Amino acid sequence: MLTTLFLSIIFLIVAPTNIFAECVPAQCNERGAPGCNWETEYCVAYCCVLKPTPAGSSPTPGGSYEYQGCSAGQALSCGTVAEAGSQNKKFCGYKITCNKYYWPSAFNQPEPCNVNNVASTTCTYNCSCCPIGQYRSCILGASYTNTVSLYVGGGDDPVDGVYNQMMKDTCYRDGVKRRNDIVVSITLKRSYTKKDNTEWQDWEQSCRVQNCSCKAPPTPTLTPSKSACASGVRMT
Repeated sequence: MLTTLFLSIIFLIVAPTNIFAECVPAQCNERGAPGCNWETEYCVAYCCVLKPTPAGSSPTPGGSYEYQGCSAGQALSCGTVAEAGSQNKKFCGYKITCNKYYWPSAFNQPEPCNVNNVASTTCTYNCSCCPIGQYRSCILGASYTNTVSLYVGGGDDPVDGVYNQMMKDTCYRDGVKRRNDIVVSITLKRSYTKKDNTEWQDWEQSCRVQNCSCKAPPTPTLTPSKSACASGVRMT
């Protein structure tokens, strides 16, 4: 199970870059420069795209965090908590951790999920933003393996342990983060030091494809029934 209780959250404020100067896979695959500012952007088609500002909120100068929400005309649609647990898409932690690193995601009652931490909540991230009136529907596909390289120390940059956990919890396929795919297991393959004396780890992910989309609910089919008179039943 890939669940863990995050006891601290390290905020990294990344300076904005010219994100549209060059759209290449490396901009989405690694945090840093070049790379997306994961606090304010997400990756679409190898480009860093600004996240929408949730309704009723406004950007705050200085990199302060704002909760994410679905865009106008959309609503959060999630699978069950039991499904999230079976797919390793569930953990006990902080609401801000759930929303910041695992969006689209949901908080689930009851709280707290850790009796020693009154601020803890159950986070599930088997969710999608769907047009209002539609729901998330997923189909399982083939299994595959992938290797994730994580910066774990040395150099001048602080290590964001929550970000590293999110990277291990999220599958990569064809060089792109696939939040819907399922991480079945992760295995530490090696730890090593680069020439710049920074420390790294390679983790092998065993994943399974899960293709999700938003669907409209089925239209009920009404089957006309024969009336008592038409069926020859005598009413008394």
